[in-house]
Amino acid sequence: KYIIRGKVSSQDEVYTNLTCRVTRPLFFYNSVLKQTLSDEGITILSPTEFEPFSRRRKKKIGQLKSDNITSFLQKMNQDSHNMIASSLLKLLGRVEYGDPGDKDNGLLVIRKYIENQLDFNSDSYTVKDGIGFSYENQFSAEQIDDLLYFLQKRYSTLMYDLLLNLKTHRDYDTVLFSDDFDVFAKSGTLSMKGVNNLAGYIVDKDQQSVYSFVILT
Repeated sequence: KYIIRGKVSSQDEVYTNLTCRVTRPLFFYNSVLKQTLSDEGITILSPTEFEPFSRRRKKKIGQLKSDNITSFLQKMNQDSHNMIASSLLKLLGRVEYGDPGDKDNGLLVIRKYIENQLDFNSDSYTVKDGIGFSYENQFSAEQIDDLLYFLQKRYSTLMYDLLLNLKTHRDYDTVLFSDDFDVFAKSGTLSMKGVNNLAGYIVDKDQQSVYSFVILT
């Protein structure tokens, strides 16, 4: 039996990808560890202690290899996985500026890329987290369209793999699509505000043309 005390805000309810939120993960892990050991018949005779990890005093006994970055980007975009997006933002900060990887350094990388590659003025947009479509990030429809154009020109094949194919996705099975067109898109929703957005590409297979679109409602 676990008792978790705390408060759930309206913002917490928006992010339904989490079963519960734990504000003190070390203590939660300690409780789960002791319960797991107890279930296996292992008795703990003294209180558990946690010490800082030092690589110099430890011997590596194994190594886990993650999936490639493309698989994470697919899950992030197609499932709107905000935790992956936030983690990748910190990873960007670590790659560019070194340890520790954090949100602020990740945002510096994002802003530098936006202003150098897309030529956006620093006062024409707002980005405060790695989620993309959130309460604090602000981009115009024209800017999102400029981003879509840039990505399609540079990463055309990859972009289609990362976005949802609306013709085959279950959430859009009631929509009638022409056989001559494919539609790849990313949705964005703020359920508490009644906001539902969609942006992506329409591919004309007959004319071999690509059109970008942005719908902000």
